[in-house]
Amino acid sequence: SCFGSSGDSWSQEQMRNEANSRGGAFTSVSGVNTTYSSGGQTAKVNFSTNRGSFEVSGDEFYTVFNLRAPARIALKSKLFNIEKK
Repeated sequence: SCFGSSGDSWSQEQMRNEANSRGGAFTSVSGVNTTYSSGGQTAKVNFSTNRGSFEVSGDEFYTVFNLRAPARIALKSKLFNIEKK
């Protein structure tokens, strides 16, 4: 998981090195799709990237986004949509 108990932030270089040790970094996103559960929540977020498709659960995206987003920008509900500009 990318959100552990450690309070230490990684530098861009540390992130790049870790990504490279796991097959390479995502350097571009060409599209994003969300799927929804019957319970009224975002179930999955799927990114189309330079390394192919990458899927993350709606719960994990919600948690990580809210941990890393600037103070006033946050997902208020587990039902959300994502659009690429």
